[in-house]
Amino acid sequence: MKIGFWNIAGQTNPVITDLIYEWTTIHKLDIVVLIECKILMFDLLNSLNRGKISDYFASPSYRPKSYFQVFTKLDSEFSKPITEERRCEARNIVDPVYGNFSLVMIHFQSKMHWDDNDQNAHSPEIKWFIDEVEKQVGHNRTIVIGDFNMNPFQAGMVQTTGLHATMDRRIARTGSRIVSEETYTYFYNPMWSFFGEKGKGDVNGTFFYHSAKPITYFWNIFDQVILRPSLLEAFLEDSLEILTAIGSMSLLNPQRTIDKQISDHLPIVFELNLKI
Repeated sequence: MKIGFWNIAGQTNPVITDLIYEWTTIHKLDIVVLIECKILMFDLLNSLNRGKISDYFASPSYRPKSYFQVFTKLDSEFSKPITEERRCEARNIVDPVYGNFSLVMIHFQSKMHWDDNDQNAHSPEIKWFIDEVEKQVGHNRTIVIGDFNMNPFQAGMVQTTGLHATMDRRIARTGSRIVSEETYTYFYNPMWSFFGEKGKGDVNGTFFYHSAKPITYFWNIFDQVILRPSLLEAFLEDSLEILTAIGSMSLLNPQRTIDKQISDHLPIVFELNLKI
């Protein structure tokens, strides 16, 4: 099962619609998650299914003004909302042959309005949402995807009371750790592997920001996928990509940073083998 996520930054021009179509077609995506998408769901669905007989189905939110547009190749009965908050939504994704998992989608507060301390302080709310999803469905086969607006190394991503996401598969496989007599379950975060000149992929992040402040990272990995240890064997590590081009269209400008005429974020794709 191939999954893609993209923050398209509110673009509505025909170029972005065509790029979304090419992205889903080239990468054979089974689940497509978009945020900051102002294209009408009906219009986007028609575009995704151009020349085809209903390859994709919409998986609408219960909320009238959702941050997320979700399309799947699964019939709507196999992609149903579990619970929803303003910046977090969860879907029960059912593979008719191989079973199900929970897909949690995040669009966390922007650094334009909240600094690191604000985000770190609020990250327990995300943990609480995920914990409630797992209680409701009765399992922890959970994937979290979205624009976290935090880098993998930020406290809100790694602290026990936040997402508790580790870069190390071996540590994640241990399941949990105890801090001050409380047990905290891990997430595995594969996005760390994109950092650095010898990192995975063509670029070191999904979002580029150059400021005149004393501290700037330039490349940031705000768009991430993290997963519970119970799905580690199903996650195909080599399938994870930060895309810098879709077909013949580069998503980068001549300076090799992100072409903001397309979007200010780069899309990510990955694959699960639920047969394992």
